[in-house]
Amino acid sequence: DGRCLIVDGVLNSFAIGCGATEYTISDSVTTIGERAFFHCSSLTSVTIGDSVTSIGYRAFQYCYSLTSVTIGDSVTTIGDDAFWDCSSLRSIELPSSLINIWGGAFAYSGLTSIELPSGVRNIQWEAFFRCSSLEKIVVDKDNPNYSSVDGVLFSKDKTKLILYPVANSRESYTIPNSVNTIGDSAFENSNNLKNIIIPNADLNKQQLDSIYEGLFEFACWISPEFKLYIIKDYKRLKSDENSRLSLNWNLNREISKLNYRIHTDAIKDNLIPPELTPTQIAYTYASEADMIREGIPMSERLKKLRSVAYYQMQSLIRNKSIERIKDNLIES
Repeated sequence: DGRCLIVDGVLNSFAIGCGATEYTISDSVTTIGERAFFHCSSLTSVTIGDSVTSIGYRAFQYCYSLTSVTIGDSVTTIGDDAFWDCSSLRSIELPSSLINIWGGAFAYSGLTSIELPSGVRNIQWEAFFRCSSLEKIVVDKDNPNYSSVDGVLFSKDKTKLILYPVANSRESYTIPNSVNTIGDSAFENSNNLKNIIIPNADLNKQQLDSIYEGLFEFACWISPEFKLYIIKDYKRLKSDENSRLSLNWNLNREISKLNYRIHTDAIKDNLIPPELTPTQIAYTYASEADMIREGIPMSERLKKLRSVAYYQMQSLIRNKSIERIKDNLIES
């Protein structure tokens, strides 16, 4: 029609000065090339036919008036920055054929919601970056890689929070207990949020660091004071973590010392005859210890077990380590 250049199935460029407001891409096109409709500010509606499989890099970038996009059922990839800053684009229906949504694909667009079909396998970082009107993200329940809860985008197993919709009206949000990682810029520009509640789950050092790294970025957008509050809370949790690790180590150490003392004292006071020389005592001590561990004959075992068990209980009661363990547990 004289308004576009098509070479070997690739739509390379569109005559942006023609003033067209609506356009239907012909069936001869299989790929919309890089910057094909770049800065076509008059375009309000575009229909992409079933012959197209790929939408290229910055294909519709800065199409500020674009309000309607119909995508055919053959598109598998929406390229980097494809609909960047299409600020009038409020909604779009993604085809079931779609597999890849690359970085910045809908960044700065006017989308208020997005539904991700079951076939989507890859959503690159910043695909929906700064969509200031985005209120919710919905993922098809049969999608194997992604899921959504209350409009928030997660990995399928919900261990990673990928993206929080910045225009959601909530003022408080509780991160699910399953989450151990927050994605880059997941909460960026979420100006409606005033509180983020971290679950009281047992997180290891790496998981705790990952969650707070995401929250630091969110805090930057609220205020410097809020970021300082996040940092202070992070330091508190790290201190608690170190205290728990120290307590566990001390308890294990005390219990090991106590067990060793009970075992050796019982052997020394019940199994070693008093008339032996120091050299014989040392030899017998080691030998009898091995016998207890490995098992001695039944005829001898019954004679010794009662006296050994009684002595071990008395040693346990008298040992000062018990008091230290009690004190540690009370303090924790």
